[in-house]
Amino acid sequence: MHDYDGISKAPAHMRLAALALVASTALLALMPMSQAVEADRGVAPRDELSSQIAKLVDSSGPLIVEDAVLDRAALGRAYRWRNYEPAWIAHPEAAIALLNSLTASAKDGIDPAGHGAGLVATALADPALSPAARDVLLTDRFIRYASALAQGQIDPASTESDWVLARPAFDPAPALDRVAAGGDVNAIFEVLAPHRAEYVRLRIALARYTQIAAAGGWPSIPVNAASDPSQAKVILPALRQRLVIEGDLPPGQATGGSMDPALVAAIRHFQSRHGLDLDGRLGPAMLAALNVSAIDRVEQLRLALERMRAMPHEWPAARVAVNIPSATLVLFRDDKPALTSRVVVGDPKHPTPVLGSAIQSILFNPSWNVPSSIVRNEFQPRLARDPGYLQRNHFLLLGHGEGESRDVDWTQTDILANGWRVQQQPGPWNALGIVMFDFPSPFAVYLHDTPARSFFARAFRGLSHGCVRVEAANALAGELLGPSGSPEAIRKIVAGAASQRYALAMPMPVYLTYITAFVDSDGTVQFRDDLYGRDKRLAAALSAIDATELPQIALNLSQR
Repeated sequence: MHDYDGISKAPAHMRLAALALVASTALLALMPMSQAVEADRGVAPRDELSSQIAKLVDSSGPLIVEDAVLDRAALGRAYRWRNYEPAWIAHPEAAIALLNSLTASAKDGIDPAGHGAGLVATALADPALSPAARDVLLTDRFIRYASALAQGQIDPASTESDWVLARPAFDPAPALDRVAAGGDVNAIFEVLAPHRAEYVRLRIALARYTQIAAAGGWPSIPVNAASDPSQAKVILPALRQRLVIEGDLPPGQATGGSMDPALVAAIRHFQSRHGLDLDGRLGPAMLAALNVSAIDRVEQLRLALERMRAMPHEWPAARVAVNIPSATLVLFRDDKPALTSRVVVGDPKHPTPVLGSAIQSILFNPSWNVPSSIVRNEFQPRLARDPGYLQRNHFLLLGHGEGESRDVDWTQTDILANGWRVQQQPGPWNALGIVMFDFPSPFAVYLHDTPARSFFARAFRGLSHGCVRVEAANALAGELLGPSGSPEAIRKIVAGAASQRYALAMPMPVYLTYITAFVDSDGTVQFRDDLYGRDKRLAAALSAIDATELPQIALNLSQR
């Protein structure tokens, strides 16, 4: 008998360890289970079992087994596909493999409790549970975990209104058939998770940071170290230890009382991994990143894995990918980076949406049709203070005479109420710069150039109204246009001043994604801030899943 009181309040890494112990304890009691299951088969012939399963699955109202509410709709689809044949009765070793897989689900950042590791352990060791109910419960947990690997636990569109990147489709019925045919359960699960190198590297990082958190994490650094020089010297030992733990500073440099070159290099390395200014100093942003706990970093990695499962598992070998939190763009050819550029993304009030589309054309010397929200919220109040703003910045009023606005009394005139539109003329002053990459989007966002080049030098680049400004816009245009997009050809097009659109021979897939933790090909773990709070909302949704069964599991197992 074990004491499970307080498991649900324990830190995540401790809770996973405790639940793994629970499942392991139940597994020991399960060793003679195969004979018991075979005996059950003798008591209840297959056709009778199918009838019992059909009655359980097709009845109305909540479907409750071992005090857990099962997904009746998903079970109905799976069993009707199988004509209600049981999947697990003939394969007790598969049931044990399911328990083992659920217990090990933390390697993918999935909480074993939320997917029923303890519940399965209880059900398998419960002699009073009928074979039909046991089969249904195992199938329910199999479907839930298989779906989590194949398409994520949470549909991002359920927590985000501007997330339209397609979630992978998944039908669990064929996977369940492979179990019933005696297939390797662990192998079935393995093929469902993403196989891309980025996902594998994240799993390795999660294991490493979980170990760090379990060992106590790292020391915190006093926040006044940035403003108090004497304090900065005092905290150097803790700072060195902190940087050694994550690998920014070699272990041989763990001691020392001065800010020597090795320590400065380690600080810069840490700053690079967190998207901070590379100044080698203990500024406020650096201290804030240093004092994020190891447990919080484990959670961030866990969320990144969830994000990757809920996004396409396979990507086109040629594509343009923007990671919004890191404010970077990569053009891939043959699935390898061919061009990398810093970008500016939407500010927290104007988030860049998450989507997948395809660049169909490139517009040189674009005009900018100002969105009505910007006209209403920014231009209209400004014009009341500065009537000459439109003329100075090359804006026209479309629908108002010849497009001039110098004769308008802006204290008495509303642009939108008059049915007018505002358009900025092409030129080096244009907010879209000299090139725009056009693709279908329900949010009217684009990739484009910008005259505000200084923004690219900033570490924090969440500064736009939602569109993505590309530092290497000319180079990207040249890559997409191929031979006709040489630097000289682009210079001639731009020099012509007139707007010119060039359709791409083959549309280029483009993805705007949101991942706050990722691992470079050399194993460097990168973290970025949760710019729009998307991780926070995802974590809340996952917590709701993780907490559903824990109290009842603890109660059942503590009474055994």
